[in-house]
Amino acid sequence: MTYIYSLNDPETGEARYVGKATDLWVRLRQHISKSRGLRTHRDYWIQSLLSRGLVPTIHPLEGVSEDAWEAAEQAHILRLRQSGARLTNHTDGGEGCRHWAGKNFSPEHREKIAASRRGVKRAPFTRRAPSAETRLKISETKRMKGPLVTV
Repeated sequence: MTYIYSLNDPETGEARYVGKATDLWVRLRQHISKSRGLRTHRDYWIQSLLSRGLVPTIHPLEGVSEDAWEAAEQAHILRLRQSGARLTNHTDGGEGCRHWAGKNFSPEHREKIAASRRGVKRAPFTRRAPSAETRLKISETKRMKGPLVTV
């Protein structure tokens, strides 16, 4: 079973991202842990929450078979965008991670990517370490499944 889910703002309940996962709890932890090193709109949004001691909540929208998730994800993104949701998704959905699947970058290409990122000034909330309170909330989310996954 594959789930189409939304990441929601913990203060407003507003859906901010739609994705797919087989395990919602693992996927939420991945979003939180990987947001620090990435530079997408979604990752900046998650980091802004973490800097205020908050974490996004994850909501299952639909359970679908593995071969039907693309259309379901696209339908949920379209529906939420039409209702005025400020989604951080960059695409209309359905791609998954295929654009990176199977990519093995050569050492020269890796160096080119690294060189392009050297000296780039990061947003303030990505430069400072999370507060003790934020670290505590993140560690609590790793121990407790219930509060962050809503149905």
